Amino acid sequence: MTKTESKLWGDSFRFRTLQNSIRRRNEIAVEVVGAYR
Repeated sequence: MTKTESKLWGDSFRFRTLQNSIRRRNEIAVEVVGAYR
């Protein structure tokens, strides 16, 4: 793997991880709001 390829792979991996954490936070927020209703 070249340096450019590994950088692109690392960036896409970080992006996916960020998306997953945002999605998880939204799910937790929905659960919390549902619990307080």
